[in-house]
Amino acid sequence: MAEGDDKSGGWVDTVIGAAAGLPIPLKKTGAAIDRLLSVPFNVWADQLDAKMRGNTNKHVEAVEAKRKKKGKKTTADDASVKTAKTLADWTVSASEVNDDDPQLSAVWRGLLDAILDDRDDPDELLRTVQATSPSDLRLFLTRGRTPTSLLLMNNAVADRLKTNGLVEPFMPRTIFFLMMVFTGTAVLLWTQMQTRSLDRLDQFPFQTIAYGVSALIPIVFFWVSLRPSRRGRKLIDLYKEYRLNKD
Repeated sequence: MAEGDDKSGGWVDTVIGAAAGLPIPLKKTGAAIDRLLSVPFNVWADQLDAKMRGNTNKHVEAVEAKRKKKGKKTTADDASVKTAKTLADWTVSASEVNDDDPQLSAVWRGLLDAILDDRDDPDELLRTVQATSPSDLRLFLTRGRTPTSLLLMNNAVADRLKTNGLVEPFMPRTIFFLMMVFTGTAVLLWTQMQTRSLDRLDQFPFQTIAYGVSALIPIVFFWVSLRPSRRGRKLIDLYKEYRLNKD
């Protein structure tokens, strides 16, 4: 194993040992849990700990391989307190994601890549992913990349994604109202100009009004639509880079 791998394994083991260890309950609690498990509690805890470590190691190895191909560093040299804490938080959550889940694995591997790059506030993106349920994340990453797909998404899911900062209104309210005022005024003036020369009812400019209403439809669409936020777009880019299977 290369020297860089040894260093990487060192900080991974340190973070896992500090942040991902299972809390050991009191003796009486462990005895009670024993009755619910097919194996002794201590054996189950060791198996679970080994599985979580295995999950983390697979994620780290995948990120190391990807970064080596790109010529990027694979260690967090002179990591700040903030970066160390972010790595610890990442380890706790990533250890729960199995390699058999390609979508969530891609998310957590992409996050580790961003943490090692130490730019664009990876801790903020990490907190966002931690606050979003796995089901909402999957929907966002597979069906939430465009305003149209977000518009067709379940309203409750879209609201949660908006609350967590992954999506935002497609058009700011100020621009929306200005466009509405401009378009509405233009339609009214054009209608008034057309009706001044009317001498029969059948000359009423229905076509002009229809054109004006049709001009308002895309504006309304932009108003009710959502789009991925800056944070959401960053997560999508990381996901695309590390996804194991194409959606």
